[in-house]
Amino acid sequence: MIFLGFFLLVVLAALLLGVLLLRDAMYGVVAVAAALGILAILFYLLGAPFLAAMEILLYLGAILVLFLFTLMLIGPEARAAAARQSWRSGWPLGALLLLAFALALAALLWQQQPITTAIHALGPALLGRALFGPNLWWSEAVAVLLFVVIGAVLVLHAGEKDHD
Repeated sequence: MIFLGFFLLVVLAALLLGVLLLRDAMYGVVAVAAALGILAILFYLLGAPFLAAMEILLYLGAILVLFLFTLMLIGPEARAAAARQSWRSGWPLGALLLLAFALALAALLWQQQPITTAIHALGPALLGRALFGPNLWWSEAVAVLLFVVIGAVLVLHAGEKDHD
């Protein structure tokens, strides 16, 4: 079991490194899909089948399809132009995000209560109350905002075809 978990973590790290180093965005999305699938397997092996199912349904089933839709909408010539740009130009933002992640991890590890206590406090009922309780209007607002953004991209993309 430990060997399997370690092996999956190594494959996950390799896939996520591939996301950073691959030039074509489509290959990057495929690597993200594989990484999310492995993450769902890890969740299941750690005894969180609900989280594994949500990983597959929400991330692989919804968000990744949105990424693919956006890439297909952009077109191959724009993807090729973006691939020619150097990925090194974003290293300051990456370093800042890495620092923020390290600080959050340090704060989590220095808490007085064990991490397992915080993990067991969460569950499907609490998640449902958080999403569909007092925060329902915020969830709906984010959904409408995503719909408006997709519509705006479609309108802008249609405007570019008219000028050609």
